[in-house]
Amino acid sequence: MNFLFTRINDVLRKELPTNNTGAEATLSVGESLVLVINVCEKQNIDKSLLMELKRLYLEGTKNDEEREFIKEMTQVFLDKHFSVQSDPKTISEDPIRRYFETNLAYFILQNKAESLAHAQLEQFTQNLQQRLFSLPEFNHEKRIKVECILKGNMDKNLLNKYELEYAELIHKLLTQNYYGLSEKACKNLYQIASSTILATLNTQIDKSMPIDIYSDSIFTMGMDGRGRIIKEGQDEVRTTAKGLMKSTSPLPMYHDVVNPVEEHYKQEEFSPFQRSVDQADFMIESGWCQHLFSRQTQPYSNGISSTTLALIRNIILQKRLGNPYFNDNFKEYLSIFSSLMIYNSGGHSFFEIFEVLKLSFCKELLDTNVELFNALEDDSLMYKVLYLDHQQEFEFALQETQRFTQILLNKKLLNAQIKKKNEGDMELISRPLTHAKLESIHHAVLNFSAGELVKVLEKHLEDVDIPNQKGWSPLMVASQLGKTEHVRVLLKAGANIKKKVGGFSPLELAIKGEKFDTVKVLLNAGAPVKQRSISKGSIKKRAPALYLACRQNDMRILNAMMSKGNWNIEDKTDAILVALQIENLDAVKVLMQSLTSKEKQTYFSARYKFLLLKEAVALGNVQLIDQLVKLDILPSSTVHYNELFQASVTLGFLPVTKYLLDLAQSIQKPQLPMDMNAALTVELENNRFETAVLLIIYGADPESIPTSAKYLQAFNAYLQHAQHFDFLFTEKDVEKIKARANCINSAVTNRHNNKFHGFLKNLIEFMNRILPNSWRLGYNDKIDVINNIAQVLDIKKSSLHKSGIFAPSSRSDSMKKSDNQRSTGNKDETTEQHKPKP
Repeated sequence: MNFLFTRINDVLRKELPTNNTGAEATLSVGESLVLVINVCEKQNIDKSLLMELKRLYLEGTKNDEEREFIKEMTQVFLDKHFSVQSDPKTISEDPIRRYFETNLAYFILQNKAESLAHAQLEQFTQNLQQRLFSLPEFNHEKRIKVECILKGNMDKNLLNKYELEYAELIHKLLTQNYYGLSEKACKNLYQIASSTILATLNTQIDKSMPIDIYSDSIFTMGMDGRGRIIKEGQDEVRTTAKGLMKSTSPLPMYHDVVNPVEEHYKQEEFSPFQRSVDQADFMIESGWCQHLFSRQTQPYSNGISSTTLALIRNIILQKRLGNPYFNDNFKEYLSIFSSLMIYNSGGHSFFEIFEVLKLSFCKELLDTNVELFNALEDDSLMYKVLYLDHQQEFEFALQETQRFTQILLNKKLLNAQIKKKNEGDMELISRPLTHAKLESIHHAVLNFSAGELVKVLEKHLEDVDIPNQKGWSPLMVASQLGKTEHVRVLLKAGANIKKKVGGFSPLELAIKGEKFDTVKVLLNAGAPVKQRSISKGSIKKRAPALYLACRQNDMRILNAMMSKGNWNIEDKTDAILVALQIENLDAVKVLMQSLTSKEKQTYFSARYKFLLLKEAVALGNVQLIDQLVKLDILPSSTVHYNELFQASVTLGFLPVTKYLLDLAQSIQKPQLPMDMNAALTVELENNRFETAVLLIIYGADPESIPTSAKYLQAFNAYLQHAQHFDFLFTEKDVEKIKARANCINSAVTNRHNNKFHGFLKNLIEFMNRILPNSWRLGYNDKIDVINNIAQVLDIKKSSLHKSGIFAPSSRSDSMKKSDNQRSTGNKDETTEQHKPKP
């Protein structure tokens, strides 16, 4: 970046506008970068340098070199008599950045929404809806609400504000009246909107949903999470603006992407409720907010996106059920999903959405996409998806933003000139901080160096534990933000290391924020790691610091905790389960290594090993199960191994079922044989035909299927019309498949029942023709198969989808022996891209 500034310094000093009003005019860092980019484009600066500037504007500052560039740029503007401000309020309210993201979101929707395969979007929505409707907790009242939302019925007596927002969006998409987008785009976006609200409801109701990290994480609303404050008394605020533009943001009058109204405002053009972008403000003490504003260009809307978290959890669950949605086009899906969320409600910025993808569990989502995986590792996902993959849309949005920037700059200069004429010469337009504010300990923790904090404490030592508006002490704030030197200063001044607010002490806040150096200082200062007054109950109550350490990703913190605490075997085994339940395998390894030889021998029993594996199977995570097996916790001969298999089959986890079948074959004498035929019945009853085929390959007897069973006809139709087997068979499985097909074929010649003879012949043909090629075919062929079966049987497509159908069935009934008595018996059309209209 230093090289970049050297190359453009002279151009900027010559071509940037000058404030000649004699009064101060302020700019945000984002506004300044837009002006710099505009000048460099007009002067035909090298394309690679322009790309670097655009990357910096899009992503914000990530390292010291980029922050130094901003300082040097700020000095150039200062010489031009502009003041570049980088305080959180200026960054967050920046109308230029909000205008840019709104335009970018709209142009992506306009140009790309048609490109997604509608059948895949529809099938994903159907699967989420069927799962939701099958949940025991999903009652009739909730069903009526969901059906109301999916029909676009804005019933204010039935729906809350969040649900109304989706109902309004869905209504506009169903009527193909969404700000000039095409009919096909609206149909695709309807599926995305529907699946998003369904995903949110699934995570709220389904307690078995994997990766349940929401509680005690950055997704919580308070100062220890995303730092969101709901504005009071503003429920009636209405606006015509779209995207990230707030009711207080300067807007073009009309006929603009961010303000799509006619020349004369109509009542129906206003939002019928307060938009999400207007509902909240930020707490600067929050670690998440500090992270966001450290980028210097990213506005705050509602903090890191829990809606995106819910969607990703549902996509991962479907993948574990054998439905790998969006494997080949996830970046396209991500860009359109995020653009729809931004343009419709402004509930989150691009940054707030894309940051979710950095969480460790998202690697499972991208395990087959090397390009996106590497972008995540390099912290360049936004640049990859929103710039490199959408350059046309990015450039259109930037052009519109540059025009709007010039309008606002002229207004700023005019306002400054008027203000100077009315009030005389002045150096600062904004009010200076009061003396009391400047000397407050909390202000010093947030804004001053540790040395400056010492001077403030010398004057106000009695206030060392003074609470802020949420009751937090300065030590708690400094601990959460990882300001280690400030923590040392406060501890030396006598700050209370044991104070708790909302269940969190300074140590626990530092652990939750993953601030290793701060954790070390607090532990060495004697911060308590266990609740001495609580000897029973959950580990969260007994040892909240250990509980939180198991839920974060810096294993140095967990190791430090294990070395400091006097942990008993109950603490350790409970901690292992906590880590396992949120699929934190690294934490599981650390905790297991902490077990002494005596503890392993005495307490780490076969029963406990089985409990761990059973928890992992219930989550459906193959990698997690595999790593546990490698940690030498494979069930011994006293453990009911068959129970794991039946649990996986009942839950519908296709990849886990295959893994357990392979694992069983590697064991010489499993304690119980796999009840393959009963499992086959379960899968057929639930229309999970791919798992049924898998079970037959591994030994389930197709002749155990009664010819009177209703599902035989559907299974036979699937085998006849399938052009693709959507599962991860590898080439080495081909011989196994052929051998099993030959085995079944040998029994067919003696079959006199014409109906069942035909079924077996279809099964053999399917195995010989489809399965050997299953690892290199795509998703769209599978959708065609589902449609064909639906036509043959004259039933709804959704009822025949391979898995993700959770039709109610009795486990006891489905596991009974089957009756052996026999009776007689195209690719999606693609469209040309729409050119965004400036």
